[in-house]
Amino acid sequence: MKVKIFLLALGTVWFTGCIAPGGALKPAPPSTPSAPESQEPDPEALQHFMDAQVYMNQGNYPMAVIELQDALIADPSISTIHVSLAECFFNLGKADRAYTHLKEAVKLDPEDQDAHEMLGQYYLIKKDWAQAQQEFTILTELDPDNVEYIIARGDIYKMMEEPEKAIEFYLKGYYRNPDNITPLEQAAQLAAQYKLVDQAMTILQELIKVDPDNERYLQAYSDLAVMNQDVATGIQGLKQLIAIHGDRPQYRIQLALLYAQEDQPDSAIGTLHSLLARDSTNQMALHLLSSLYLDQEDYARAETYAKQLIHWYPDQPRGYVDRAMVYLTQDDYQRVTDVLTPVADQFAEDFTVQY
Repeated sequence: MKVKIFLLALGTVWFTGCIAPGGALKPAPPSTPSAPESQEPDPEALQHFMDAQVYMNQGNYPMAVIELQDALIADPSISTIHVSLAECFFNLGKADRAYTHLKEAVKLDPEDQDAHEMLGQYYLIKKDWAQAQQEFTILTELDPDNVEYIIARGDIYKMMEEPEKAIEFYLKGYYRNPDNITPLEQAAQLAAQYKLVDQAMTILQELIKVDPDNERYLQAYSDLAVMNQDVATGIQGLKQLIAIHGDRPQYRIQLALLYAQEDQPDSAIGTLHSLLARDSTNQMALHLLSSLYLDQEDYARAETYAKQLIHWYPDQPRGYVDRAMVYLTQDDYQRVTDVLTPVADQFAEDFTVQY
């Protein structure tokens, strides 16, 4: 006699608690299969099973266990009874007893999705990733269209620290259901985390196609481009960010740094002047301008911005150091001393000043 008869007779309460880190694993309850046409439920077993469901709905799991055990005595061949017993024992904090019933359930019905799903959750509790992966592999074979099972396999591979396989299943999950971009984001994050830069950028390109104005995607894409030594692409990404999300100071600073890295000092200086036109006391902009002009041996302008730093931020060492560097570059050691000696005690913990 099969489990499906009970499912037709009365809806079953599924074990769907999520125990994976970050709430990632939440496989959807499987759809209820059809009952074999030629079989009838044992009346006594069915009555005990129905009474157990009432107790379970009330949260009275000890009484539900008693009814389900009586149901097993009446008909020991039903996998659903074992699955319901497992659910009760999980809720009573007896995971190992639940495990025993789940193993019996899959022995009686190897295609019982509920049993395999709960076994997968049990192995996750035990951090037995390999066994959990095996159960969700079976589930994807039983229900190939269930996207949650596919994503769950990606989650498990992530916990097993196998990023390539995790990304593979995240992408499979996304392409099965493109309306849900979460697995695509997970794939991009994992690729970036493991320095799979080319793959991360490819996935981010897909995300940007889906949401072209998303600030996080554009910022991450620009950062990865720079990490991949593709500074020109990073610059384009920042320009796109500025065009969409406004001329924020942090974007201008990043853009100036990339221009400087690309040996485009005039563009870097122009970007910083544009920032100072709106925020005349921006500390980083003043510092970078002093440094850029110093690189160009424009000592007068380099000193001008160093002095502005000292004026606006007298309690910070950066302006004094920048001004001293202007003199040091010109081998004017006396003026270096004149700048730093008066503040040596003030910045006693600053190595650059003391040096």
